[in-house]
Parts: sequence; structure tokens; C-alpha cells
Amino acid sequence: MGVKPAQGELNMALQPLFAHVPQAHLIHDDLIVATETDAEHHSAITAVMQAITNAGITLNPSKCTFGATEIEFWGLRIGSAGVRPDPAKVEALKHITPPRSKEELISFLCMMQSNADFIPNFVQHTAKLRELTKKNSRFTWTKEHHAAYEALIERFTVNTLLEYFDMSKPTFIFTDAQTTGLGAMLAQGDTPESARPIAIASRTTNKAEQRYPQIDLEALGIDFALRRFRNYILGSPTDIQVITDHNHYALSSTATKLPREEQTEADDLNNLLFLLHTTPAIDCVGIGAIAQATSEDQTLQKIAALIKKGQTWIPKTEPAEVQRFRPILPQLTVAGNGIIFKDERIILPTKLQI
Repeated sequence: MGVKPAQGELNMALQPLFAHVPQAHLIHDDLIVATETDAEHHSAITAVMQAITNAGITLNPSKCTFGATEIEFWGLRIGSAGVRPDPAKVEALKHITPPRSKEELISFLCMMQSNADFIPNFVQHTAKLRELTKKNSRFTWTKEHHAAYEALIERFTVNTLLEYFDMSKPTFIFTDAQTTGLGAMLAQGDTPESARPIAIASRTTNKAEQRYPQIDLEALGIDFALRRFRNYILGSPTDIQVITDHNHYALSSTATKLPREEQTEADDLNNLLFLLHTTPAIDCVGIGAIAQATSEDQTLQKIAALIKKGQTWIPKTEPAEVQRFRPILPQLTVAGNGIIFKDERIILPTKLQI
């Protein structure tokens, strides 16, 4: 159709013509008819063509494609298996020259940003390059920048396929949080190892967030992922498993009290049901020994009792060993196995202190 002006008015005028064909999707002046079977496709196309004829609209045959199993749309290849980048765009990216100025680098990053949906942890991979785009920074292309540039292109040319969401399949959300940015991936499969990506998201952290302790960054990353993928997981009939590589959450996900920032995020997301896991590769060695020693430490047991009561002050009748925790008591949490934390740090029992 090729109409450029007044696209909004055009879209509003065309929508009623195809409202009776649920398989027809009108996007500006493009019409996509998507079906699961050949018979359904034939029926939908017939209905669409009849509506076009009745409206007196003329189509340009050179711009029409019928019976395709995959189409190119807005720089994407959309097919029955999922969505992937246009292979021509991927191939062209392999042959571009590195940026020689700040302006060229910004142009490159903008181009890559448009494909960020296919690059896990996009923000982290571009952190080194974005340093050169800051207002007062001098453009000096180093080996580190070139390595980051090539790694980013390599991540994109892997040709990631984003599959379609299926409510009947087990769903996993992988999160990663660093001071430079947050990354998340929604995936589905029988196990975390075999899960295929459905959607990928990332964002940079602001100056305040960059000063967060790691546990708060991880909480922020989980919060970001759940909010970004909310439309997928809200009301899901299957368990949503959130997988992070920060071991503190494996120990404290059943804590009696969360730090203020984490509790606020948990309250905001209390209508989402999900299970929280850490990757087995980073399970701490000796956690059982720490839990056992904590249960035998009389001072820590008194502190744990105060925390479980929700008490933020220590009675003056308690001995000096307990009183020394007075300044930090509001910051302490008790994990399900009895270990006490201050933020992400374990409070070691006396017998394990060096």
C-alpha cells in the first residue's frame, strides 16, 4: 500500500474491514495473516481478499507474499519456530569496520540496541563501549574496547532464536545483576539447562543503584525481570522458577525478615507466584557447618529470637555479647536454616571466627 501520511487515520479506517478475521493482523499499512493449518490459512485469506474487494482496495502484487512459512518484517524473520534476526543483517554486521569516532560508535550502539532482544546481558556487554560515549570522554580506541566490540558482534551473530511462549511448558527466568547493568532472560523447557529463550531484556543501572551492595543489586535484578516479563507470567498455571547466581538467596529465601529495599520489592510483586533458586555451581561449601555452629551459639540464638519477634531493639538486661549487635539489629535477617545475615554477609558464630 505504501501510504506515508496520516498512518493513524489509515489504520483506523482499515481496522473495521478485517475485524471479522481474527487471523488478520493490521500494522500500519501492512497486513499479516497468520494461521496454524493450510485449511485455516485458505479460509482466512479468502475472507481478507473478499473484504479488500468489497472496499475497492487495490493491492500491489510485488509486495504480496502468500503461503509462506516464514516472513521478513521490520528487520526480523518471523516463522513457525519463532523470531530471529534477518540473516542479511547478521551477515552485513560481520563485515563492518570498527568505529573511528564517538559519533560512529554511538551510531553502532544504536544499531545494536535495536537488536538487543537477541543479545543476553546486552547492557553488560556494551558497558566498556558506552564509556567512550560520555559527554566529556575522549575517544581513544584501545584493545579492551576492540575486544568488547568484537564480543558484542559475536553474541549477535550466534543467531539466537526467540521461541513463542507456551503456557503449558515449565518457565524459567534467569537473572544477572552487575554494577553496570541488569540482565534477564525468559526461557522454557523441561529443565533450566535445556530451556530455550523466549524473551531477553536488560537495562543500565543509575548512579544510586551502582552503589548498592550485591544482594540489593540481585533483588533489583529479580524485580526488573519479573516486571519486564509480567505479561508472560501473570496467571501462569505452571510454577515460574527464577534462577540467580547469588547464593545468599538460596539461604535466605525463607527468611523471617527481609531488608527494607527487598521487602518493598517483594510486596510490590506479591501477586506473582515464583520459586527462587541459585545455580548449583555456586553453592557454598560449609553452609551446614555454619548452620550447626549458629544453632549452638547462645548469643546468636538470642539475636535470632529477637529477629523472629520483629524486635529492632535489645533489652538492657541482655549481656554485653548480645548488646554489641544493638547498632545493626534492624539490618539482620535469619535464613530458613538458622544462619544470620547482615545484608549479604554471614554473621559467623564465635567458634568459627579466626
